[in-house]
Amino acid sequence: MLKEIAGAPIMDIVTAKKVDDIKNKVFKKELENRLFNDDYHRQQDLNEIGKDKIIENQEMNELKGKSENLLFNRRKFLDHLFPEDRADAKEVKVTIEQDSLENKEVSEQERSPEEIDQLQRKAIAEAFKKIFRGEKLTDAEKGNLGEMLMDQYYIARGYRPIHKDRVVDLEHKSGQGIDGAYEKEDANGKKVYVIVDAKVNSSRLNKGLADGTDQMSDEWVVKRLEKAVGKKKADEILDAYEDDPQSIRKELYHFSYGNSPDGMSKADVSTVDAEGNLNKDKTIVQRFDENGNEIRGNSYDER
Repeated sequence: MLKEIAGAPIMDIVTAKKVDDIKNKVFKKELENRLFNDDYHRQQDLNEIGKDKIIENQEMNELKGKSENLLFNRRKFLDHLFPEDRADAKEVKVTIEQDSLENKEVSEQERSPEEIDQLQRKAIAEAFKKIFRGEKLTDAEKGNLGEMLMDQYYIARGYRPIHKDRVVDLEHKSGQGIDGAYEKEDANGKKVYVIVDAKVNSSRLNKGLADGTDQMSDEWVVKRLEKAVGKKKADEILDAYEDDPQSIRKELYHFSYGNSPDGMSKADVSTVDAEGNLNKDKTIVQRFDENGNEIRGNSYDER
């Protein structure tokens, strides 16, 4: 029994085959099956030895060690015979990961504007429920809530979102850059654009960034515009600015909750100048009930 456990006649099989036959998939399958069967019976023998207490624990551990080493060497030997399979396995893993990522991207791209709006409204309602229950939102959740409210505000004013990777839930992993970009046609049929950053509660525009710019300054926007809307749309916006600077606006959408005398949440909008500073034109544009529903009847700014 010990002889059978310590070794196995695997090499007898190999020497009985021609070198060319080793590459044969049928032979490989036979080899793997033999390995599995030998390993299984070896473990069964070890279990029986342990039960019968035929040998001392030290000898048992040494024997198990030999068996494990043999298993490792056999697997290593099999990999040596079929090295291309290891490469194939790595390629398959990479392909699966790439397919998964591409499918995720396709899934996001295939969502219609109506589906995105529905997801946003659902997530906004969930966030307001948390706030109403007294639960604290993380900074990331606050940021995502602000961006979704921003989207819904501009959509309700006739704008179409043109930025990529729109937020649809509180767990969204948002990158640093332009939060929102929107377009619509004015009364004369001319396209106008608005570039927006969303802030919540005490959050403010950042100054002195690593690239030497201030958030929402003209230079900051130009550097990040292509990533936000794509090259074609970015060129379109920059061309429109050259033709008529008044066709482009920059705004800060600011949402605040939990600090108003009437207990209602609200949002205000301010325009931003070329250096990234807020102009003194802040206007309250929305009020919300505890469910996140916009309270109608206010005098809204129809920018």
